[in-house]
This record gives sequence, C-alpha cells and structure tokens, in this order.
Amino acid sequence: MYYPLNRTILTLVPQVENASCMKDFRSIACCNVLYKCYSTVLSNRLKKIFPELISENQNAFIAGKHINDNVLLMHETVRNYHRIGGKARAVLKIDIMKAYDTLNWKFLFTVMRCMGFPET
Repeated sequence: MYYPLNRTILTLVPQVENASCMKDFRSIACCNVLYKCYSTVLSNRLKKIFPELISENQNAFIAGKHINDNVLLMHETVRNYHRIGGKARAVLKIDIMKAYDTLNWKFLFTVMRCMGFPET
C-alpha cells in the first residue's frame, strides 16, 4: 500500500485523572480518509467469506456477537456444575491482554495464503 496512505497518527487520551501508566491511556488512531475508505471496502468484501473461515463458536470481533457472551456462558456453566455437585472440577482463566504483541505474522500470512488469500 502507498506509504502516505497507510500512515496513522496515534493520540493518547487519559482514561483516568492523573494518568501515569500506559494502561491509563486509550489510544485513538487518526487515519487518512482514503485509508478508511479502502479498509471499509476490504472489510465489506471479507464479510462475505467470514462464515466459511470463522468457527461459529467465535464470539469476539464478529458482527452481531459479543465477547461477553462467552463470559455469560462460562458463568452459567460453573453455576450449574455447582448445583449438581459430583466430581471436583477446575476452571482456568487465561489472560490474553498481550495476545496481539505476540502474534506471529509470518504464520498468519502462511495460513491466509493456504486459505486462498492473494499475496498482495
């Protein structure tokens, strides 16, 4: 993509009074208008094939679904297990706050290529 088109200015907005840590700020991306148009067109085209690519169990980042649905489902499951008793069980909560920092882009592009997405 043409470099000036892909440039974004990030602005940090404090979420709390006297913000001192990075987690106390929310970032706002000020994108080029053409970039926003391009990303909207791309997004609308991808929406057509998403049902084939994404599991029906995926709730985050899907239109019409909410990540909180999984939280409610887990809450109901644990509550019902407690009611029926039986064998001891364990629940794990995994923090994915830094998930995007550890994304392996080479792997992601390889998977996309195998799924039929073009190189450019």
